[in-house]
Order: sequence, then C-alpha cells, then structure tokens
Amino acid sequence: MIKYFISSLALLFPSYVTAQDSTYTELNIEQGCTLIKETVEGTSASYQCQGFENYPVYWTFGDLREFVRFGYISDSASYYETFAEWNYVNTTIEWRLDNGIPFATILRWFIDNVDPVTGSVDPAMRGQVLVVSRVANTPSEQSCMVGLVDARANADANVLAREVADGMARKFNCGSDLIQYYGDVGRYAPSPP
Repeated sequence: MIKYFISSLALLFPSYVTAQDSTYTELNIEQGCTLIKETVEGTSASYQCQGFENYPVYWTFGDLREFVRFGYISDSASYYETFAEWNYVNTTIEWRLDNGIPFATILRWFIDNVDPVTGSVDPAMRGQVLVVSRVANTPSEQSCMVGLVDARANADANVLAREVADGMARKFNCGSDLIQYYGDVGRYAPSPP
C-alpha cells in the first residue's frame, strides 16, 4: 500500500474541521429521478434526482461508467468526472451540513478491475472508493470531486472521508485543484480522475 497523505486533517485545516452534521438520502433511479437526456441507442442517459431537501443530484451513465454531481448546477455546466475503470455508485449519499446547508457529499463508488490474466472483471478485485464531492449552492458554482478515500485500505474510511469533506470541500476549486487520495491506498483503487 502507498501512503498518500496523513489523516490528521484537523492539524492542517483547523478553521474548517468543526463538528458538522450529516444526513443521508437514497439515490433511486427508478422512483426518484427524472430523465433529462438519453442517446438514441440508450447507451447513455442523464437524470435529475431528488437529493437533500431541494438540492438535486445529477446522475449520468455511459460507457460502463457513472458521473454524479450535486446541487444547483446551471444547465450549461458540463463539468463531469469519473474514473477510467468501469464503475458504478452506491445508492446512499451522505450530505455534510453546516447550519443545515450542504457543502459536501460522500458517496461510495465501486470500481470493476479487470484481471490481467483472464481479461475479465473479477469481483475479488473490485475497488471501493469514498468520493468526497463539493455541492454547488448556486448555479454559478461547480460540483466536483474533492478527495478520495480507499474504503478497502482504510479501516476508518468513513471518518477520514468526513475529515476530508470538512477540511477541503468549501475551499476546493473545481477544475484547477488536484483531486487526491487521503489515507492508505491499496492495489484496487483507481487513479484519480
């Protein structure tokens, strides 16, 4: 395993690491989402889904990969991130709140790694990454990935992801700041987008 970053974010970001609240929502494509766009062949589609209170979740799939953004994103926003490996997301979204206002989410992504010997996806090699994302609170803001925590390599992955959310999400600049891993990184974790 590779150690990418120390997990003591409280020392690095004391003004951001405070007692925050979490709330949880479910991503239910069949019941809680509205189709926005679909290709003729049905190989890709975009949905707007119910998130926390009035904050929407935008879920897109295509080419065996998924893309997720959160909050009040303008129709012209075209900032999408995913992993190079085939992937899919879990259905439970953790929203980090400051005085009831969401500023970050934590969502588990599953990474389908291909066995180099067989050339097939091997469930034993499936990666699990907690992705911390920024929530757009206005249409002029962007929602993007902020940090990654390898859930298979860190026993305290959820705690670490909350530290990353609380310490990084509000000041992260989408499109210019680098997405990186925090904590230990194992062999089944994908490269950052």
